[in-house]
Amino acid sequence: MKKLKRLISGMIFLCMFITLISKSTFADGTLCKIIFYDGIHYIEDPKNTQEDIVVYCMNNELNWPHITENGQQIPDYVYGYLDSKDIQNYDEMIKNLKKILFMGYPYNGMRLYEIIEDKDGYIPSEEEFNDMLKPDPILVEAFPELGHHKFTIDNFSENKDVLLKFIYDVLMTKETNINSSLTKSDIMVNPFYKAVICLINFYNPLEAFAYMYSDSYYVTEEEAYNNTQSAIWKLMYDYGVPSNNLNDISNYKLGEVFMQYANSDFIILAEEPLSDKIEVKSDFKFTQGSDGKWYSGNFRIEEPDEYNGMYILDLPDGISLMNGSVDNIYGNQDYVFVSDHMPESDEEFRIWSNIMWAKEPSQYSPLKDIEYKGKRYQKMTGLYTNRTHLWTEFTYGDVSSGDLKVTNKVSGNAADKTKEFTYTVILSDKTINGKYGEMEFKNGVSIFKLRDNESKEAIGLPANVEYEIIESDNEEYQVTSSNSTGKIEANQIITVEFTNIKNLKPTQIPDLDPMPIPDEEANIVDTNKPINPSTIPNKEEINQNTIDKLPNTGRSNFILIGILMILSGVAIVKNKK
Repeated sequence: MKKLKRLISGMIFLCMFITLISKSTFADGTLCKIIFYDGIHYIEDPKNTQEDIVVYCMNNELNWPHITENGQQIPDYVYGYLDSKDIQNYDEMIKNLKKILFMGYPYNGMRLYEIIEDKDGYIPSEEEFNDMLKPDPILVEAFPELGHHKFTIDNFSENKDVLLKFIYDVLMTKETNINSSLTKSDIMVNPFYKAVICLINFYNPLEAFAYMYSDSYYVTEEEAYNNTQSAIWKLMYDYGVPSNNLNDISNYKLGEVFMQYANSDFIILAEEPLSDKIEVKSDFKFTQGSDGKWYSGNFRIEEPDEYNGMYILDLPDGISLMNGSVDNIYGNQDYVFVSDHMPESDEEFRIWSNIMWAKEPSQYSPLKDIEYKGKRYQKMTGLYTNRTHLWTEFTYGDVSSGDLKVTNKVSGNAADKTKEFTYTVILSDKTINGKYGEMEFKNGVSIFKLRDNESKEAIGLPANVEYEIIESDNEEYQVTSSNSTGKIEANQIITVEFTNIKNLKPTQIPDLDPMPIPDEEANIVDTNKPINPSTIPNKEEINQNTIDKLPNTGRSNFILIGILMILSGVAIVKNKK
């Protein structure tokens, strides 16, 4: 009896253990319904209530999850299927699966195809062809010059050299990787490359494209789905996922393109993009050219590399891009505005983009492992892809800039013109960081030193930012300054002048006692009365006696000596007569 109880207890424990494994494998056991409509599978996923997700089969040797014959039972699905314990290089496989789902139907995240209703004899319109001539951000990253032109059939002659160089660089490169994201083969299956080939080599590029590349670009909705499905089955086969035997997808030209890009290293954004991660950096200082037009400094949209945004500009009347198209500009590239007038402070600029992102693919398994005609049902996978609208707008007054120049002048008879004086520039905007011209700012503060006749200039500081400049290391100097506090003005250079003066004080001359006024009668010389020669001191005696009696008073002594010498000379002359 004890053995029987132990056996029953063991069986109960085993059942509980199997149940626990089942629950952990299939997450929370939430039921998901598979819907089949017009040749496409969808799933009602409670985690994504906004819309039904397009899903794809992961085992081409098993049954489709839709009714193909009367009496067929279709199971409900729950979350979960493969993990790192089941497949070697699982993380790599999931990364490539995500790319195929992102590029494929219905998201078309890389703009690799165009859906049409009827393929029979289809020739693209000029507008559709021009749309292919918009290079993707990852292509512009590899060939930056492509991001500074608007390519169309009509303006081919003016952009011919740029396009010829692009094709030449791709064809002649010996490197497998063009850059960190794209290979040479990736580029050669890109619609932009194919359109440029037709534009350069054929008189009618529209017909040439339809003849050469239609199967890999223009597809119906069902064909887009089937090409995506073929690429997924091929991927499952390559990584050894059970119940897959599809090794050749050469009949699915677009599917081959998906597989080509799945093996590249481009990154799909996994988190929702944020507007505050995108920053407009620009020298909005407009200067007038010799042609009478006004030109800005460099304008750039700085974004994280994985955003891969294509942006659209809404500009004030009379303002355009000199080196790009307002319909598609790219992040981390420099552009220049050109205007037929000096922009007013209230003129508005607007920038916007729709950036796609996606988390990891979802996997689904049948709730019940039922069979139909000896085969189980396929596992399913799908990706919920989001599209976030980012935008910013500003007036010219918000982003205009000005310059700030600090000069130093040292003067005075005791000044040291090799001495360095320290200057601290303090801005009211503490978010200003980095190099602006000759000044380096950290949290709105720049510190530097200047000698006599030296200067530093900050270029492109935001207009209306207040500043204060403090000089130090100036002990024993008299300091004067102008414009040491103020506000940055748009399109103006503010010059701040410091003058440092140091002089020695002049030597003080002491006051002399007033000389007594001699008696006028005593100074009258009687020329008729003979002079006794013995009473007249010689010249040496006069000079020595006088000097000995003079006080040591500096320069005044020489004046008195001179006077006495003149008087003694007069006396001698009188005596000779």
